[in-house]
Amino acid sequence: MKFFLKKAGGVFVLCCNFDPKFLCIKSIPPFYNECLSDFSSVQKFFPSTIEEVLPQSIWNNAEYILKNGKPIFDQKLYNLGLVHLVDIISEEGKLLTYDKMKETFPNLSGTDYFQLISIFYSLPSEWKRILADTTYALNISVCKKRWFLNTLTN
Repeated sequence: MKFFLKKAGGVFVLCCNFDPKFLCIKSIPPFYNECLSDFSSVQKFFPSTIEEVLPQSIWNNAEYILKNGKPIFDQKLYNLGLVHLVDIISEEGKLLTYDKMKETFPNLSGTDYFQLISIFYSLPSEWKRILADTTYALNISVCKKRWFLNTLTN
C-alpha cells in the first residue's frame, strides 16, 4: 500500500481526514481501495475544542480544508515540516507571519506562504472562532508545547 500512497503523502495519509476519491493515486488495486474507504469512514470526527483543532492535518483533509472543493497536499511544505494546524498558527490564533515562519522554516518561499494563507482562509468558520477566542490564547501556547513534546516522545 505504501507504494500506491506515495504521491498522496505515504502512510501519513492514514492520519488525515481523507477521502480516497480525492487522493492522487492511480491504478490502486480494488482491495486497497476498499481498505482505504473503510478506514476513512471510521477516521472522521469534528474537532470542537482547541486541543482537537490544533493537531488537525492541513493536508488531505477532505472534511474541513478544501481548495476548489478538493483537499490539498503539497509535498514540499509537508517535507519542510508544515503538517498540522499547530505548525502555522500563532499563539493569538492567527496565521504566523511570513517572517516568523521563515525563522523556523528557512526554505519557505513567498509562494509557499501564499499557499498557507489560502489554507488558513479555507478553515471552517467554527475552527476560526475557536482559534480567535482570546480565552484560548494560553491554551494554544500550552497545546503547542504538549504537541511538540508528544512528537518528540513518540
